Order: sequence, then C-alpha cells, then structure tokens
Amino acid sequence: MPDPIVKIGGTTVEAVPGTLNVSASLGNRATLDVVVQSANASFRPTCGQDIELFEGASKLWAGSVDEVNEMSLTEAAPTFRRYALRGVTWEQYLDRRYCWDVANGRPLRYSRNFLLTADPSTDTLTTVGSHGLSNGDRVKVRAHANGALCGGLDSTIEYYVVSAGTSTLKLSLTSGGAAVNIIDAGTLEQVLVANRAGDVVKALLVDAATSEPLGDTNVAKGAVVDTILWNEETSVAEAISQLAEVSGFQWWIDEERELYFQPRTFTTAPFSLSSSGGNYRNLSVRRTREDKVNAALMRVDWDQIGYEEETFTGNGSATSWTLAYRVGQMISVSVNGEKKEFAVWLAESDRAYYYEEGTATIRQDPDEAVLTTSDTLVVTYRKFGANVIYTDDSADISSTATAEGNSGIYQGVFERPGIGQAQALADGNAIIAERKRIVNEISYETDQQVEATAHSLRPGQLQTIANSYFNVSSGTYLIRQVSITDVGGQWLRIGVKAIDATRYIGVVDYWKSFAGGGRTASTIGAAGAVSGVGTGGGSTSLEITLSANTTIASPYTPSAGDVLYVYITQGAGPYTISFDADFNTDFDTNIPAKSGAVTAFHFRGRSDGKWWAVCAPYSVNFD
Repeated sequence: MPDPIVKIGGTTVEAVPGTLNVSASLGNRATLDVVVQSANASFRPTCGQDIELFEGASKLWAGSVDEVNEMSLTEAAPTFRRYALRGVTWEQYLDRRYCWDVANGRPLRYSRNFLLTADPSTDTLTTVGSHGLSNGDRVKVRAHANGALCGGLDSTIEYYVVSAGTSTLKLSLTSGGAAVNIIDAGTLEQVLVANRAGDVVKALLVDAATSEPLGDTNVAKGAVVDTILWNEETSVAEAISQLAEVSGFQWWIDEERELYFQPRTFTTAPFSLSSSGGNYRNLSVRRTREDKVNAALMRVDWDQIGYEEETFTGNGSATSWTLAYRVGQMISVSVNGEKKEFAVWLAESDRAYYYEEGTATIRQDPDEAVLTTSDTLVVTYRKFGANVIYTDDSADISSTATAEGNSGIYQGVFERPGIGQAQALADGNAIIAERKRIVNEISYETDQQVEATAHSLRPGQLQTIANSYFNVSSGTYLIRQVSITDVGGQWLRIGVKAIDATRYIGVVDYWKSFAGGGRTASTIGAAGAVSGVGTGGGSTSLEITLSANTTIASPYTPSAGDVLYVYITQGAGPYTISFDADFNTDFDTNIPAKSGAVTAFHFRGRSDGKWWAVCAPYSVNFD
C-alpha cells in the first residue's frame, strides 16, 4: 500500500517516520501533528499554509498550519532543519468569524414569519402578503403568547405545504398528503414560520463569513426555526452548531473546503465489527451512567411565558393585596389606567408599589394615596416557577429505583433560551429519550494491514458492532473519535471510540414521533367529553375551549406510562374547570380568568389507572 504523504502549500515534504498523529472527534476541530524536515533549508513552513495528508492519490485530511516549532540538529549555521507542525481543519475559518453585521453595525437576525388568518370552512391559511412557499416545503405555526393557536394545529409539529398559492396554502402531516382539518381560527395573532436552519447556514456564510473559500452545495434544509438573533459573542461555528443541534444534524467541512450540514445518519462506516472478525484488536467496552437523565427541568426565557392580569378595587383602607399566584416576574402595575413604578420589596424604595418574588402579595408605598372604591388597581405578572418546565420518564425512574435501591431519579437542568414552554417540554422529553440509558462506549484499534479501508473512518459515521464475548449485541454505534498514527512511515494505525447511536436521536425527529400521532382536539361545553383508546406508553392531547364551567373527562383509562396533555382556553365567562374520577386530583385546577388565556396540564398514567399531574399547570406560549 502507498506510504503516507504530507504536502504543505501543495508541495510534498519529508515527514519524520513515527511522528504523524491525526486526532478527530465530534464537536472538536480535527488536528494533524507531524514533524517534517529539510536537509538544505530549502523550505520553511509558515502559519496559514495549506497542509494535507495523502495516501497515494487519496486525500485523507486537509487544513491549514496553525503552529510551527522550528528545530535544528546542529548549532552553528544549521542547514538541516526540522519543523514540528500542528494543522487544524477548515472549520477554524468559522471559529474566528462572528455573527455581526459589520456593514450595518448590528447583530445578525434571520426571520421568515408571516401573519396569517385561518378559514376553518376550507382548512386554508392566508398570509399577509406573498409567502413564496411551494408544495412540499416544511413550516410551523404559532400564536401570540396569550392567544390560542388555530384549533386542529400543533405548534410543535413541522407541517408540509400543500395547495400552495401566492398567499394561500394548506398544511399536511405528510408531503402531498391530505390537508389537516382546521377547527377554528384561534385567538390573537397567528404566525406561519418558514425559516429553515439550512437556509440560515447559507446566509451566515454570506453575511458573517464573507470571502471564506467554502462551498455550500451540501447544506440540507434542516429544521424549521423561528426568528433567530445572535449577538457579537457568537461565532459562526457556534451558530451552525446550534442549528445542527435543533435539526438533529451534524456539520463539518471536508478536505475540499465543502461545508456539509446533514442528518446524523448521513454517513456509514466502511466496515463493521463482529465477534469472529479479524479486522480489529484491543477492544474495550465502557459502560457508564455519568450523564444519565430521566427527569428534566427546562428553563425558558421569561418573555416566552404568558402573563396573568388581576384587577382589584380599593376600599379606603387596604394597602396590600393577595394575587391568585405567587409572582415570578412583575410586568406592570397601574391605577385607573396610569402606569405606576414598582420594585422589589425591602430591596428598593421610593416606588409606588412593591412585590416579593415567590410570594403572592403586592404592597403599596406609605406615601401613596390609599385606594378608594372608585380606584382600580391592575397587576400584570408572570407566575413564580412558570419559566421552568418539568418532565420525566416514570417507567425508567421506577426500573432504576428497583435496580439501585434508591429513588431512581436522575435530574438535569437545561437552558432553552428563545423557545416557549411547549417546545421546551418537547426538548426535555427528547433529552430524556437520549440520556436515560446506560452508555455503552466501545474503543478499539485497527490498521491498514488488517482492514484496508480503516483510513476512511471519520467521526460522525455509524458503524455496526457486535461482540458476544463482551456482551455487546449487534447494534449501531456513532463514531465519536478517530486518531491516526503512522507506523514507521509505511502504513496507518487507527484508534476509534464509538457510542450507542440511540443517545444521539435528534430533538426534532423525536418530537415528531412523539406528537405526530393520535392528536385530538375538541371544543367542550358544560357536559362535553372526548373519548379515545389507550395504547400504554402512548401520547394524547386535548384542546378545550370553555363555554361553561366544565368537568374535564379523561379520554380513556390510562395505562402506566401513557402521556396526556390538556390545553384549556378560557372563554368569556370566566369559567372554572374540574377533572373526573380518572384523574388524581392532587393538583391546582385554577386557571387565568382572562378570555383567550391558554393553560397547559401535563399528566402521566400510572398503574392505578389514573392520570397523575407531572407538574403544575402553566400558561402556554406556543412558539
């Protein structure tokens, strides 16, 4: 087989045998370390030059020289020189470019949102202005934070466009499929979201990575994303990584400077491992629970949370009032329509009103005139704890508790800026699906003597591995790390680390499998009910608009592990709700009185045949 060849600036140089080392891993830049030598000082490598590794005519690695250490073997007027070099792959181009519009002096913002109206009689959406979409394009829909989404639609699902016109379209769950039945027009503003992650990647190369010699023909569309705003502290590489994460993608730049933004299942390793195979050695299996998560606390931005608004009338003596909920964030205080200054109690002074985070009390400053029966106080706030969404996998918690003799709970806290509660809940369930299992990490070595295609291994490839001696059943593993060293300058030795591919399911793909089936929606009056059939571990959602005081009827008697989401839209009443005997009622059933306010309840079935609340009800901002 041909010897490894190193080129610098397109010219072949002499590499010192045994000094070549290539290291590549997911999430990090691949590096090449090598010592090259010149007997007559005919060349001197410099930072920024291209450096490439070949095997014959096949290019295995390429990047640019990032570091040069010059050495000599003689002291006086040396002509024989050695250079210890480090090269870094082309992704470094984007590490040093940032999401800032230099020409206009502002951060980069990407949005492709259209205000829309819905016609339930024809299942047609009409946008304000031309939408520019074609049949088969993917979109999402959302509503104002305190509005209700069009009945029959789900803000977490990516729909396919069908029956596209200039400013009209219908939505389908499948490409070219039947239009989704729209039940009502929703309340407040309705928005069509058409931004695609891959389109943003391409725009970043133009707007923030101008003049970098990178191709984009292998950038796939990726997930539908809402308005994106990055600040000057975010590098282009970090921005693309964020877009890849939400799309369930991976990204890299190949040896020819072509940027790939593709699904994680895009590439397959050139060979497999089996118990009887002779194409590897030194196999080891590491099993760990170090990053196990089966319960997630998802923190979202306060501005993604719907608000509460309460009204009080003075009585000539009261100087404090009790709100329906404890305060997490105060938005505004007004008296007779006039805005009043407010502050945190005991922390600041000289304000008209005070609140204390985590309590339900609002206090008036002693210098303010006591409110009389002709005065109206309006307090607008967000509920304490509403910016944290909790979800868990009760089945995994139970099995873990049995195995370990403890609670079985492995909690994780995750920041989710820029998204609403519904999407944060979806992300939390996706994280749990990825990380609840014990990790199997497999390491092995191979070389070109026992596996001719070993040099073609790359991080991000999927490899089938089975070894009965190590109790490794045949499965798909994601290659996380590849290291390449030369053996006497004659052939290449490769070290590999791979992990269960199930740990890398994409958030978007997970959510589609989670929420794509069995969704029902209904408008319920005083005696209304929705019926359905349980599947055990399945998911069902109810959307209910109140027109009277209502008892919520269970759609079916749940099995352990079933999931139920109930979205309640307040009517003009205001109306109250209760739950039937299929629900364990140890939870708060108070909902905001404001017409159009949406409250979400999240339940999980248990073995007693009842629905149990997973978390406190929360106001919904469908994003």
